[in-house]
Amino acid sequence: MTYKEGGAVDEARYQIVQHTRGCVVELARGPGKWFPHFIAMRERSDKTMLPNVSADYWCDTFAAGLKDYQDGSLDAVVVRDGVSGDQSDSVMAEARRALKQGGRLIIANDGLVMMVREGDEFVSWPVYIPPVGKSACVVRYGAIGDTIQATSVLAELKDQGYHVTWMSEPGGELLLRHDPRIDAFMVQDKDQVPNHELPAYWAVQAKRFDKWINLCESVEGTLITLPGRASHRFPHALRHQLCDHNYLEITAKIAELPLRPEHRFYASDEETARAKKFIDEIGEQVNKGFVIGQRWIRPFVILWALAGSSVHKTWPHMDTIVARIMLEMPNAHVIFTGDPACQILETGWENEPRVHCTSGKLEIRDALALAQQCDLVIGPETGMLNAVAFESMPKICFLSHSSVENLTKHWVNTASLFTDETPCYPCHQLHYTFEHCMEHVQTGTAMCQFSIPPDTVWDAVLAAYRGRETVNRIMAA
Repeated sequence: MTYKEGGAVDEARYQIVQHTRGCVVELARGPGKWFPHFIAMRERSDKTMLPNVSADYWCDTFAAGLKDYQDGSLDAVVVRDGVSGDQSDSVMAEARRALKQGGRLIIANDGLVMMVREGDEFVSWPVYIPPVGKSACVVRYGAIGDTIQATSVLAELKDQGYHVTWMSEPGGELLLRHDPRIDAFMVQDKDQVPNHELPAYWAVQAKRFDKWINLCESVEGTLITLPGRASHRFPHALRHQLCDHNYLEITAKIAELPLRPEHRFYASDEETARAKKFIDEIGEQVNKGFVIGQRWIRPFVILWALAGSSVHKTWPHMDTIVARIMLEMPNAHVIFTGDPACQILETGWENEPRVHCTSGKLEIRDALALAQQCDLVIGPETGMLNAVAFESMPKICFLSHSSVENLTKHWVNTASLFTDETPCYPCHQLHYTFEHCMEHVQTGTAMCQFSIPPDTVWDAVLAAYRGRETVNRIMAA
């Protein structure tokens, strides 16, 4: 079932996107449903249904159809048309029962009316509350690093007095929910609005704001070429010429704002407290048996982000460096972080008390908060490194498809490591497989990562360690 109307009807359906996430039942007539994820409930008596089109859910009456849903199982019910007056009360009652607490009943007959379930009642609620004063909306769908980079426009927007709305998928809201520069979120599920409809959807939403900043594909698709597009297969020299520009600088230009190269992750007080407790417990382990009169030894805590979201974002010589850290830095501890798939990279270190294997165990916000408390952060081009880019601690970043100019040009206290031995570096390409990425077969990693020598990495680790130990001695004196 597809939807083919336009004009005022599109205006209406695009205005309710943020209210119709999750499990949504649509009560209407005819073959078209407003969005693909809607469950199109149609009455068997509906003569406007085409003979070769089936509803998602057939019923004798809408009220009877809603009875088949368990209490509190629906996120929203959308009533478009076809609900006769004699069954409206029963439909309302069944919708109230089937909706979750906070679930929406949206009636889109003449205009839009929305009611929210609170307890056993419906409370009228506006579909949209315009902000007071001048307003801006920043649109960015994407992963952690993409989202963090996009926040570089927020400080300038707030200084200019804008009320800022952030439009994203759920992961973006999760990442930024405590950012004090964001006043409101407009969240939609992945592919909730089909890709081919996004320009029309954005056009409707843009009318609500004084300033509209769409940062989708501001980096990927523009400075990092996408598989399947012609630019992905341009000659390397031409691709480098076109794409070797700084991500934050291009973001500021798209936003038509002065460049302010800064972004950070904002942890909650509870997340910061948990992170400090983690570090404090490491300190107690380093100083086991401590007695009054002894000097408290401050631990040197390294957080190592094991891998990123692409095949080229893993450095294969990690074990060599971690083993050397264990031998030569007695007060050093290493925390491994990553998703559950990264647990395979932790293999062999599970029984080392100074190595903490947390991949797949920490929520992403807790992992980012923990990184802010560490003395050194190491990893490939990942969201983790982006999140601490402008923190004061040393960072070691293994570059792969980005150059220093692209990514780390403005970062603080960062050793940007790359290879001159791999001719495709920096490729400025997004890779899902090794089809267009040079692979080191023995390690199953990208050649640009394999070719970064362990000695180079060790020198960067040692420099960070010596710097911290110098500070410790000065403070002790």
